[in-house]
Amino acid sequence: MEQNTFALLTTLVLAAIATLFTILAVALPGWPLGGLLNCGAACSSNYIAAGVLFIIAIVLLTVAIAFTVMFWRGLISNSSDKIKGIVLALFVISNIFIVAAYSRIINPEFYSYHLAASAGSLTFVSSILFTYWLGRTSDTSTH
Repeated sequence: MEQNTFALLTTLVLAAIATLFTILAVALPGWPLGGLLNCGAACSSNYIAAGVLFIIAIVLLTVAIAFTVMFWRGLISNSSDKIKGIVLALFVISNIFIVAAYSRIINPEFYSYHLAASAGSLTFVSSILFTYWLGRTSDTSTH
C-alpha cells in the first residue's frame, strides 16, 4: 500500500470513529439531566447549544467522510484541488464545532463529555492527516 493511500485510509478510519463518538455523545444519557437534547424544560441553553453544535458537526463530518471515500475510490480526481480544500475545511469546521460544543458544558465529569472530547481530538488528527495527503497529491506545477 502506498503512503498516500495509507494516509487517506487512516483519515477515514479516525474520522469515522470521531463521528461515532460524536453520535454516541449526543445519543447516550451521560449528561447531567439524562440527555443532551431530550432533557425538556430543565435544560439550560448551554446544553441545547451543545446539542445543536454536535449535530452540525456530525453532518459536516459525514459529508467530509463521503468525499474522502470518493477520493480513495477514485470517483473524484486527485487533481481537483478545490474539492480537496472544501473537504479540509469541512474537517476543520467540524472540529471547531465539536470543541465549541463540549466547551459549553460546565461539568466535565460525565462520560458523554469525554466521548465528545475524544471525538474532537480524533477529528483534529483526521484533519492533519488529510492535510498531509492533500500536500502529497496536490498539483504544484505552474501553468
